[in-house]
Amino acid sequence: MRCPRFAPVWAIVVATASLTFAPVGKTTPPDRDPLAVARYRTFNELLQEGEKRVLEGDIEGAIALYTEAQTLNSFLTIGANSWNKLCWYGSLWGYADRVLEACETAVSLAPDNINIIDSRGLARALSGDISGAIADFTTFVEGAGDDVRKFQRQDWIDALEKGTNPFTPEVLRLLFVE
Repeated sequence: MRCPRFAPVWAIVVATASLTFAPVGKTTPPDRDPLAVARYRTFNELLQEGEKRVLEGDIEGAIALYTEAQTLNSFLTIGANSWNKLCWYGSLWGYADRVLEACETAVSLAPDNINIIDSRGLARALSGDISGAIADFTTFVEGAGDDVRKFQRQDWIDALEKGTNPFTPEVLRLLFVE
């Protein structure tokens, strides 16, 4: 006979297992609702699907999948590069305000990675935090080895300091391939 004081723990284990593992023979639910999909997937599958949605421009769906992956398994951590992907492409797709938290998380996980700081600079610039963007782009320029990107960021800094928005639709399109 089970001890009643362990009943709540057992209930949590059973509930977690039912959310974590898909029934035999079923890999995904029939609909594409991010929360329904999340119940049938592991941490890595959720993260891969989230990153795929980021690239496709489904930023809200990606955020839901990242959140579900984080909630589903608190023992695993989403890496700085995954957060950075959400930050960079989320900004390019027009969701800079929504992905700023992802940018901050990426920088906190890899504070010396100038590419991640650069991504946060883009999100900051597009969301109106001009001084923060200038600081991030300056950090990038000081540490970058890539002269083309370094000069481009310096141009952005100069434009932002003059009160000009350097992020035209054409520039944003070109940044998708960077």
